Amino acid sequence: LVQIRMAAVGGEGYLRCEAAVDTGSIVAGTKSEPICELELELLAGDDRTLMDLGAELEARYGLVPGKKSKFARGKALRNGK
Repeated sequence: LVQIRMAAVGGEGYLRCEAAVDTGSIVAGTKSEPICELELELLAGDDRTLMDLGAELEARYGLVPGKKSKFARGKALRNGK
């Protein structure tokens, strides 16, 4: 787990967030699935500014927003879904 703390001021507001990069595998029994994700946690500021940052990272680097938590992904993997 790599954690990066960052603060940004610009555009429409102030943002202070923590970014964590998770790499490795989700393992459920004998099944596994690679993981490489960037999590952004809002520490202070407007959530709209955080969403704007996410959209910029998506457009600039081709990141894809995930809908499932690591726990939910592991559970689905275990259940064969």
